[in-house]
Amino acid sequence: MIPTEDADEIVTHGVDECPGCGGTDLEQTGLFRHQVTEIPPTRPQVTEHQVLSVRCRGCGACAAGELSADVARSQFGPRVHALVAHMTGGFRLTHRETARVLGEVFGLEIGVGSITALQRRVREALEAPFREAQRAIREGFAAFIDETSWRLRRRRAYLWAAHHGELVVYHVDRRRNRAAFRRLMAGKYHGVRIVDRYVVHDDVPDELRQLCLGHLLRDFEGYATGVAGRRMFGRRGKAILKRTFRAWWRFEDGLIDRAALQRECEEFEKQMKARLDEGAAHAHAKVRGFARKLRKHVACLFTFAKVRGIEPTSNPAERVLRPAVQWRKGSFGSHSEEGARFVSRILTVTRSLRLQGRDALEFLVAALDSRVHGHDPPSLLPAAVTAAA
Repeated sequence: MIPTEDADEIVTHGVDECPGCGGTDLEQTGLFRHQVTEIPPTRPQVTEHQVLSVRCRGCGACAAGELSADVARSQFGPRVHALVAHMTGGFRLTHRETARVLGEVFGLEIGVGSITALQRRVREALEAPFREAQRAIREGFAAFIDETSWRLRRRRAYLWAAHHGELVVYHVDRRRNRAAFRRLMAGKYHGVRIVDRYVVHDDVPDELRQLCLGHLLRDFEGYATGVAGRRMFGRRGKAILKRTFRAWWRFEDGLIDRAALQRECEEFEKQMKARLDEGAAHAHAKVRGFARKLRKHVACLFTFAKVRGIEPTSNPAERVLRPAVQWRKGSFGSHSEEGARFVSRILTVTRSLRLQGRDALEFLVAALDSRVHGHDPPSLLPAAVTAAA
């Protein structure tokens, strides 16, 4: 329950007379609190702006007033814009569902086509916070990176995500290559990347890459439960990774320090190299190819032991992609380049703010107000919140 002083109304239910003798000299001995929360009926607040035309009685010249820039830009205010963007991007409602909610809940009649126009203005207002987040991720020391399929104009595209700490950046691109990764980062990235084994990242030095051990564990599990001749290779690799995860969990629980973690991982790296050397001479071609490719980058399996602030899997990147996957299944992707940019901006803002525990709706309103009135846009960076506090 909220504090009593924050309640909008207090209704007291007392006793007028003693149920035993009927006396009225009563002393309070206790208090039971019960609160009922209700949402009052809502209706849009409509402001009519009247532009007056005048004629001078002296010379006959005519003139008319003008709407200010913030009024003339749209028939809907910043909070309507923010609400539409949050419902479509944050809660993944379709345009028709959004129009229906606005009509039934708020009494605001809006056409489906108008929603696209509101999204465009929100995208423009979020450009500066989005670029700021891109720079922060690009200049950071590490990032969890992943991508998933998307649709752009009914053709295959990809939604990329880069995540670290309380910040995540998204980017829709037609390509799944190194150029697309540079566009995600808005430039060349020099930090440590925690990724899967996709070839886009093969040009990165071993000390700047951590390969996802979760993906690798599933690969070894596939060999361990697959064709008979490959099972021993899979079981041995799987055993090394399980011991690696147990060492990481002990470190996370504070049972060992980083020096001990590094010593254990050095031993696991030697064991993995030995298993992969054996696999490189295996009778099965699939095992040979897998082992030879992984052997070249085996040091990337244990970067997490040396670099603070990262972990042995790319699970954080996969987690921030899941809402986007749900959105894709309901919307079938983006139907235009503008729509794809809206997806990138609104996902970046709403997911980052959620990680930071900040109010997305109020942030969107502030971003729209800043664009209309020429103020500095709100910052998406967690450090800005700390500094303001």
